[in-house]
Amino acid sequence: MTIGLILASDGSYGGIGTYTGVGNIFTIRPDGTGKTYLTADGPDCSDLLASWSYDGSEIVYTRETPDDLPRLWIMAADGSGKHQLTFGALSVQSATFSPDGSSILFTGFTTDHPELWVMNVDGTNPHQITNTTGREVTFQGEILQWSFAGSYSPDGTKIVYASTQSSNSEIWVMNADGSDPVQLTFAQDPNYPDANAPSWSPDGSKIAFFSGFAHGHGNIFTINPDGTGRTQLTSTPAPQNSDNPIWAADGKAILFDTNRSGTPETWVMDADGNDQHMLFPGGYATSRLPVVSRLPVASSLVETFESPIGTDNPYDTTVSSGNSLDPNFTSLDLPASWGTKSALVTIGPDQGAAFWMKRDGAENPNGYRFSGSFMVETDGMVDGTGGNGLAGAIGGTDITLFISKSADWSGPLAAWRLYIAQENGQLELALVLGVNTDAKTLSGTVYKVPMNLHQAYDVSIVYDTAHRFYSWSIDGQLKAVGNMPTDWPSIGTEIIGSSGSSTGRNSSYVVDNVSWTELNTGDHDLVETFESPNGTDNNYDGSTNETGRK
Repeated sequence: MTIGLILASDGSYGGIGTYTGVGNIFTIRPDGTGKTYLTADGPDCSDLLASWSYDGSEIVYTRETPDDLPRLWIMAADGSGKHQLTFGALSVQSATFSPDGSSILFTGFTTDHPELWVMNVDGTNPHQITNTTGREVTFQGEILQWSFAGSYSPDGTKIVYASTQSSNSEIWVMNADGSDPVQLTFAQDPNYPDANAPSWSPDGSKIAFFSGFAHGHGNIFTINPDGTGRTQLTSTPAPQNSDNPIWAADGKAILFDTNRSGTPETWVMDADGNDQHMLFPGGYATSRLPVVSRLPVASSLVETFESPIGTDNPYDTTVSSGNSLDPNFTSLDLPASWGTKSALVTIGPDQGAAFWMKRDGAENPNGYRFSGSFMVETDGMVDGTGGNGLAGAIGGTDITLFISKSADWSGPLAAWRLYIAQENGQLELALVLGVNTDAKTLSGTVYKVPMNLHQAYDVSIVYDTAHRFYSWSIDGQLKAVGNMPTDWPSIGTEIIGSSGSSTGRNSSYVVDNVSWTELNTGDHDLVETFESPNGTDNNYDGSTNETGRK
């Protein structure tokens, strides 16, 4: 699964229009590490209900102070550029960006009950798009009247939301402008007669929601966008709740809040409800889009191929003669989480490198985290069974995906390299670390995993020179981890992404979501909870190495 960074807040959430506690917004990794604060607004201010933009570049959130109504604010992904969006008599609750980033959908109050509103991303033209007249009476005799908790469809044309228009809080869907509302859930189950907190899956095939508010406790369900196929995913016993479902960026998992252990916690489960487990203590404060698939921090170098020639990023991109690069490639095979544009690299019959991206800058002594997504479209490589040097290590033929240049770069030396390879007829994704490609390195390790044509793979590589530690993950699953030998080089002042081949000709592949992120001093992506298996706290000696050596 791809979860990425999660937005959360120290402030607790007390219900519609009611906020309790004081808190600031932070990002946190799915394993509970890397907590980084983005706001620090003092003891009388509560920042909460934060949501990412779909490209991970901005965050919209709610700020409450004792002398003003709750307001929407916006900031960059690194916490800079904070400014207020809403004013006057308009009180607000949670908000979310439209998929194209042009507008913001939010819950607003100008009367005694919440309605859904939309405004431009700069705060102009706020206008109400629902008008709710129906009311629900809860088991406690409380009267509810609302339309709130809106969530966009992946294409931005529809909004799913909770409304009491039918005299019961249920899930509805309407056009993005508020027209043609249609009810999707109904009070058919006496144990779960109502519904709210809907969230649309990234591929548009499912809507997750909470049901049970009328009885004071409930669980999470999914339905199809037409209201059919209702399926219960959690079975949290009363009086505890499982609430506020949000999809992971790849649609393979659902995050949710629960107090099933007695205190609020953030949990995750597979999209079908299997493998439910805690991520970290505390909820993420019911944000509408608290998860981002990329790592949008100031120290990241990110290439999404939205603009590959340097207008949106610091890279130099070139294409060699005989090859081609289509930065606007789209296909039904591509995951929705990849965004609107990916890059299709086609390698011709005679030429080598298809394109290069490089970024010059100061060396980071702590190392880097690399991530990228890849899919082979056409396999034209010659089968290889190994040979001398690097060719033997990865199977005899290859397509170079990315190289991290070392500090003393000369010739083929690199800290690590990522390849598509073929060996004995099997496509493989190969990671080469510190391999003896010239006289400057003495040791090396090669990892290879099978890969399929037309299947997307999300790759993460940690090269932690501060701790002399490395790891490799594919689709969120750890494939390799270990300690670096002393002769493995540091990553230097120039990082190069190289995509091309001298042997993998007449091949094509798609690449997207590429980023290098500088590691901080305290970063360490693998946590060892055993006491000391090798006499130290985190000193592993195991691996899944198939062709290299330790």
